[in-house]
Amino acid sequence: MKPNLKRILIAALIMAVSISAGAGYLGRGQNPPPQSAKPAQSGEDSRAALIISELAALLTPAGVQVVAGFQVQETDTFRQVRVHWAEAGREKLGVNAEQGVGTLTVKQSSRGAGGLPRRRSLELAETEVLIVGVDKNARLLWWHAMTDPRLLRAETVNASGEISGRVSYLSQVDFSIAYPDDPAIKELRLYHPEWNGKEFRLTSLGVLTVP
Repeated sequence: MKPNLKRILIAALIMAVSISAGAGYLGRGQNPPPQSAKPAQSGEDSRAALIISELAALLTPAGVQVVAGFQVQETDTFRQVRVHWAEAGREKLGVNAEQGVGTLTVKQSSRGAGGLPRRRSLELAETEVLIVGVDKNARLLWWHAMTDPRLLRAETVNASGEISGRVSYLSQVDFSIAYPDDPAIKELRLYHPEWNGKEFRLTSLGVLTVP
């Protein structure tokens, strides 16, 4: 074979190999391998496990069972109860959120379409009420935190123009609670979270038997 022809064939072969390799590289760039969803799922699982642990620490001393792997049952409908809350033997206004267990009475019950929003973390405050739904064996099925419906805020201005706030609690109030339309929920229990400097502790405020 002539030297010139040999060099031409070698150059053509090298060019063909280079074009093939380049096409393969570009193809990999356009179609990257699918990324695993495990890290995101792992984060959700860790968050759920933390909530379960926090609920167990709060509710077990109150006599509520929190089972491992607890999840709120998702339903296509929800129930809503209109509640009257009264604390006997107390002034109309008080400064203490834990003056006594109240009497809870269902004034109206209804059913609505749609699900309820799910809280992604358990964040409590002393101006809130923790509501839990339990079955006949006091097993936790649902939970929710809401602003204490008895809470009444007032602001006053003194002679120098300084504003000061005051918090008091009504002895009687009407409010609504929406919870999943799960027939296994037999009671709604209300608790006041109190911060002792290190952690929250729950004080029972009342128990409501639901239809």
